Amino acid sequence: MTLINFTVHYDVLQAVAPSPPGDVVTVALSGTVEFVPKISAPAQSAGYSPRPAGVVLAPVVAVIDADGQLKDAVGGNVGVRLVACDPVLGLANLPYIVRFALVDVNAKPVAFPAASFEAPATDTVVNLVNVMPVAWGVSAQVVALGPAGPAGPAGPQGLQGPAGPQGPPGPASGHVGTIQYNFSTQLTPPPITKGFRLDTADPTVTANIYPSTTSRPGGDVTNMLSLLDMGATITVQDYANSAVSHNYTLTAAAINNTTYFTLPVSWTGGAGAYGNNRTTVLIVNQLSG
Repeated sequence: MTLINFTVHYDVLQAVAPSPPGDVVTVALSGTVEFVPKISAPAQSAGYSPRPAGVVLAPVVAVIDADGQLKDAVGGNVGVRLVACDPVLGLANLPYIVRFALVDVNAKPVAFPAASFEAPATDTVVNLVNVMPVAWGVSAQVVALGPAGPAGPAGPQGLQGPAGPQGPPGPASGHVGTIQYNFSTQLTPPPITKGFRLDTADPTVTANIYPSTTSRPGGDVTNMLSLLDMGATITVQDYANSAVSHNYTLTAAAINNTTYFTLPVSWTGGAGAYGNNRTTVLIVNQLSG
């Protein structure tokens, strides 16, 4: 069985006619062009006769060679032969989808959309430039525009959009306070007025701090201590020796026991041992509220 074929050319001389303007630069492209025959679903149904059983039209791949011409292979014949809308196929029409895979002279891929055209019914020559959309008639050239002009005036402001969802709560506010106490080596509450204690002799394993509601100078610090919540940080330092200092993070909110507080803590770093009845300061950070 012999089918009618036709020839496809791609005449790049017609791509930009009569010639590109002075502010347009053309760059040669190369790559492959795939022709995919699309037989419509009705044409595959029963009732079309004569219909040779088992015939499938395969895609054909051609190339745009270094000289900008469409060929059946690199350095091969100009033009590519495709199956026409032969009556023996029993088709009312035979469209071809054209897909490009092109690169410029620097081997950089160039975006090129697919196109389509109807196959003729006779042995003739079809030029892709004439059947593709005008905007994509540049097969072997890429057009680079000249420098951009000045920006135009700004348009009017658009309408305000709807409010976005509320964000997550932020961290506790960053208040910082310092309280002076007399340190006691006693390990059980309550502390004496103007004093504080730890629940262990080793500051690195302390789980609770017991500060009085009255500071060493005699001030009532109940309100300050009541602001301490889980996540707040405390530094306990010897007043006259910064080398004796330990840092803690509250593992739960401060507990008010009327005359003193219980501060559940976890040790995070530090060194040194506090002396009995030494003036010591509590530096509290990240107070809640």
